[in-house]
Amino acid sequence: MQDSFVHQQAVLADQTWHRPHYPELDWATGAQATLELMRQG
Repeated sequence: MQDSFVHQQAVLADQTWHRPHYPELDWATGAQATLELMRQG
């Protein structure tokens, strides 16, 4: 399991990722923000 984690970290180390921003516990807004990020690619 540890080897898998190390591999994942190595592969993702140079990747840029974005997290949707929404009010805490506002799941509907969070879902919309996530869909928007997905649409952007």
